[in-house]
Formats: sequence, structure tokens, C-alpha cells
Amino acid sequence: MPRRRSKNAHQARLWVAANVSRLRRGRGLTQAALAQTLEIELRHLQLIESGDSAPGFDLLVDLAVKLEVEVGALFAPTALERAGRGRPKKAP
Repeated sequence: MPRRRSKNAHQARLWVAANVSRLRRGRGLTQAALAQTLEIELRHLQLIESGDSAPGFDLLVDLAVKLEVEVGALFAPTALERAGRGRPKKAP
């Protein structure tokens, strides 16, 4: 039997994704730099920030510490911004 997916859990995962991405960028960190400080694979962080994966409890706490917020702040309702593919364009 397939595992049931909760709409509430899905929404919370998207909020975490959006907040981790926003907070990371706000602190001037690249995904690679944050992944390295958390000692996780870059791909794992990319999946979290896209909302395709949910961090476990320990990683959630570590993310909050590294991003200098309370764990609850990662669950604040916010919209997930869809990033374009590829590298950002260079400023003129």
C-alpha cells in the first residue's frame, strides 16, 4: 500500500524550503557553503530548498543554529520562490 502524504506536512515542507533558501541567501551563503558547514551533501540541501525532501529533526535544529533563527522560524508561512535554471546573469 502506498504511503499516504499529508497535505499539512507537504505545506510545512514547502515553508521550510522557502525559509531556508531565503535565510541562507540573506546571510550571503551559497548552498555549497551551507552544506559544507552542516556536513551534508550539497544535493541534500538542494532537495530541501526545493521542497522535494524534508530535513530530519537533528538537521532542522542544525539549520536553525547555522541560520541564527529559532527552529519555529523555519516553519513560518511563506511562498517558495521558484529559481530559474543555471547560473544567475552577471551584473554589467
